Amino acid sequence: MINIQSIKNQLKVIFSNNSLATSALLISCTLPKVFPDEEELIKYAVKKRKVEFRAGRICAHAALQKLNITPIAIFAKSDRSLVCPTGSFISISHTQKLAVAVAGLSLKIKSVGI
Repeated sequence: MINIQSIKNQLKVIFSNNSLATSALLISCTLPKVFPDEEELIKYAVKKRKVEFRAGRICAHAALQKLNITPIAIFAKSDRSLVCPTGSFISISHTQKLAVAVAGLSLKIKSVGI
């Protein structure tokens, strides 16, 4: 599990019910690292990309936790869809200043995009 205590006040859960959760985070240069396997995906990336990637993954992990799903390292398939914990889905997006993620239970909701 990643340590998000240092940014707890910045991370916001926007919406949550028993099948869907959304979180958002203002992007800053002082974000904690994500899972080691995720960090490996960005080890050669420029600083801007690393920050945006971490912000999106942190939001996704927080949304999963809100659904009582233990977060795991999130990988992208060749079609850029995300590999999610069994029974869930995730959508992540970001701008230069804001990252957002939606996580849901795939038995109740087929998909969502942001």
